[in-house]
Amino acid sequence: QLSLALEAFPLDLQEQLNQYMDKRMDGEVLKSYVSHWPVQRWQEYEPLLSYCRDNGVKLIACGTPLKVLRTVQAEGIRGLSESERKLYTPPAGSGFISGFTSFSRSSSLNMNPLTQIVPFGPSSYLSAQARVVEDHTMSQVIVQAVADGGGTGMLVVVTGANHVEYGSRGTGLPARISRKIPKKSQLVVLLDPERQFLRKEGESPVADFLWYSAARPCSRNCFDRAEIARVMNAAGRRRDALPDRGTGLPARISRKIPKKSQ
Repeated sequence: QLSLALEAFPLDLQEQLNQYMDKRMDGEVLKSYVSHWPVQRWQEYEPLLSYCRDNGVKLIACGTPLKVLRTVQAEGIRGLSESERKLYTPPAGSGFISGFTSFSRSSSLNMNPLTQIVPFGPSSYLSAQARVVEDHTMSQVIVQAVADGGGTGMLVVVTGANHVEYGSRGTGLPARISRKIPKKSQLVVLLDPERQFLRKEGESPVADFLWYSAARPCSRNCFDRAEIARVMNAAGRRRDALPDRGTGLPARISRKIPKKSQ
């Protein structure tokens, strides 16, 4: 059994997703519930939603309700009511309440500057708290979905890369889920990363797999030395298995030695 959890849909839209799956609601009506989305986001998600409905893939809304998220972004966790805190924030002593203070201590050289929480500035502390609320909310929904499925089948979670960085050693979704269901296998697949930041030997990579799609060719030097070795091994050293349409390393090599296996 295959299920798909989507951060893009707040969990309070689960009933609307159910109606869409049961064909009691069409795509235009569902779209009206996410009117806050940028226009292009619906265009990206619509084929995925249609596929799931046509093939019986269960859809699960796992995002944080907008009201809750905006409250935390503006006022912090203290702006939530007592009942909201119980639902959307980690309990004291869980090890993750302090997570938002540890983000800034992570190596800034190894994190994507577009997704990294800046350790300084008036909004950084509130942004970090919002991140904790999002991670906790999604992990709770995911753990419950796994329990409802009896631990069988596969659950695919579509979420932002910053929520899964460093896998079970981080402070995001994989780490939280592994504490709840430690025997459940998890894999992180990073879609179309622009580049991999340098990391030292022994440090955790940002993902288990890097997935480059033909729709978005690599446009920079995408790999560091360790990542090159991992990708080459996964590709079985076949030249056609590597992205070579951009200006990154595979493209540069193919221009120098076009007949050489990369």
